[in-house]
Amino acid sequence: MTDNIPLYSKVKNMTDNELTYAMNDIRETLKLYKVGTTYHKKLMQERDFILNKMSGEVVKEYIKIYMEEPK
Repeated sequence: MTDNIPLYSKVKNMTDNELTYAMNDIRETLKLYKVGTTYHKKLMQERDFILNKMSGEVVKEYIKIYMEEPK
């Protein structure tokens, strides 16, 4: 997953609002480029990094809410 270190680092440090904005922006931009083009592939890679980060945050929240030991 860390093949593209600059992109990975960029996404790793994004806030939730930035991630949401980036996903919406990528979704709209993907409509403008044909599948298989270089830029389309780059956008898909960034989308995958963002999805990975967002899913990790969801898992952390799930664990925090449902897996904590009772006090």
